Parts: sequence; C-alpha cells; structure tokens
Amino acid sequence: MRICDIWIDFVNLRCEEYSENSRIPIKVDVLFSLINEGQMIIEVYFVLQQKFGTAEEDAYRRDLTINRLFYNINTNSVEDYTKRGALKISKSN
Repeated sequence: MRICDIWIDFVNLRCEEYSENSRIPIKVDVLFSLINEGQMIIEVYFVLQQKFGTAEEDAYRRDLTINRLFYNINTNSVEDYTKRGALKISKSN
C-alpha cells in the first residue's frame, strides 16, 4: 500500500511451529466449520504452514533483531516483546 508516497507493508501477526532441527515451519492441519442454527453449512479442511499469533509469538519467530521490534502507532513507541532487541541495538552503538 502506498501512503504519502511511501510504500507500507501490512502483515498479520503469526506464529509457526518447527521440527526439532529445522527453521522450516511444520504444516498445521485446520478444519473450519460454518454452522448456522445448529446446521452445518460448509466444512473446509486445509493445511497451513503458519497460523495467527500474538505480537509476542510473532517477535520470537523472527530471525533478525530489528525485525523483533514493533512500532506502536497509538503510543508512538517501540515495543520489544523479546526484551532483547532494543538492548542489543543500544549495545552496538
């Protein structure tokens, strides 16, 4: 999306699960059922490699320190859910 001549990328927060010795996310089976007044309308089964997560889960799955920091547009502050990203950056200066 372009806002005021600046490209902005919006992504959802997600979490991933990994096998023991890999950084490739494992697949997650999902069954979605839509029920109206006790009657099944549709049932969909699909496989994902990611699922929606919290900001903390999303921060811990990221590989670079700078990617673990979130900017909160409501408070105009940087949030560090891992409690390591901002500290690591401040030590490098």
